[in-house]
Amino acid sequence: MLFGTDGIRGEVTPSPASDDEAISQLLEERMISARLMRVVGEALSRTITLDSQVIIGWDERPSNPNLVSALTLGLRLGGCRVIHGGVCATPALHNALLETNSALGCMITASHNPVTDSGIKVFDSSGFKTSPESEAIISELVVQL
Repeated sequence: MLFGTDGIRGEVTPSPASDDEAISQLLEERMISARLMRVVGEALSRTITLDSQVIIGWDERPSNPNLVSALTLGLRLGGCRVIHGGVCATPALHNALLETNSALGCMITASHNPVTDSGIKVFDSSGFKTSPESEAIISELVVQL
């Protein structure tokens, strides 16, 4: 299962050589990499209409700029327009999502986990966190890529 109780989280590590290995690292060791974030971005792009807008926010964890870049690349490869909300708290991203009428909001954070960890929380166009049903769809798309 890719998603935990509040998004995808894990210790940030250098990117492995393949997408399959990045997914395995998450599933087996709860490790997050930029390569995994690109794959997640591509999978998320398949859950919304082509050319939809997605907003990304992040906290100040040292690994987050690389994760944001990789997620942005994955979303753009999937045909999304991406705007960066910048460093912000999760409630600020939620507000920006609604204000910008974005199809998705992605918060790169691991909340109260150690600073060596990070992850992603995904919000739909109404500002709701992903449901178990949508998480299952996203997880299946990640594995298919």
